[in-house]
Amino acid sequence: GNLDDPDYYKFFIMTESHEFFHLYNVKRVRPTEYANTDFRQEYYSDLLWFVEGFTDYYTDRPLSKAGIISSSKVLNRYIDYNYNPVFNNTFISEKSLAEFSFDAWLRDSAIPDNTHRVCYYKGGLVARILDIDMRLKTNHTKTLDGFFRFLYDDIYKKGNTFNSAQLLNLINNYSGFNYSTFFDKYIYGTDPVPFQEYLNKIGLELKADKKQAFLGVK
Repeated sequence: GNLDDPDYYKFFIMTESHEFFHLYNVKRVRPTEYANTDFRQEYYSDLLWFVEGFTDYYTDRPLSKAGIISSSKVLNRYIDYNYNPVFNNTFISEKSLAEFSFDAWLRDSAIPDNTHRVCYYKGGLVARILDIDMRLKTNHTKTLDGFFRFLYDDIYKKGNTFNSAQLLNLINNYSGFNYSTFFDKYIYGTDPVPFQEYLNKIGLELKADKKQAFLGVK
C-alpha cells in the first residue's frame, strides 16, 4: 500500500496497533491452548474472542491517547467495524461466540464476515460493554485496563496460563462481581450484545443514518 494515502495509512497504523497489543495479549498473557505453539499445526481454542476481540478493543485506544486519531474517529470506526458487521449478520445468532472462536480455522469460507471474523467484531463489543459495566459498578476503580494489569501479574509473571473457566474466575476475582450470567448470555449463548443500552449509560446515543431495509443480495 501507499502510506501517503490517508485512508491506507489509517488502515496500516491500526493494523500495527492491533498486532503490537498482541505482544501483550497472547504472547505474554496466554491461553492454555497456546502455551507451547507449533506453527506447523492448528490450535483450536474457544478463547479467540478474548485473544482477538479484546485486542481489537485496544487497537484504537492508544492511537487516540497519543493524538494520532481523534476520539470521534474511534467511535465511528467502532460502529463501522464492530457494531454494523455484528448487527447486520443474521447468521450470528446460530452459534455462540465461543463456538465461533473454536471454528475460526474455517477461515477459507467465502463469507468470512459470517465466520472467523465474528471473534473480532463481537469480541470487541463484549470487551467494550464489560469495561463499561465494571467502570459504572465501581466508579472506575475496576476497569479492563486494570484487569489486564492483573493478568500480567497473576498469569504472565507467575508463568501461568488460563482456560475459559479460569478466565471467568479471574474476571470475578479482579472485579469483585460474578459475571457468570454475562458469560452465559454473550460468550456461551447467542443473546444479542446490548451495545446501545451500554452506550446510553455513558451518555452516547446510537442512531441509524437511514431508514430503509436491505434485502441482503448484491
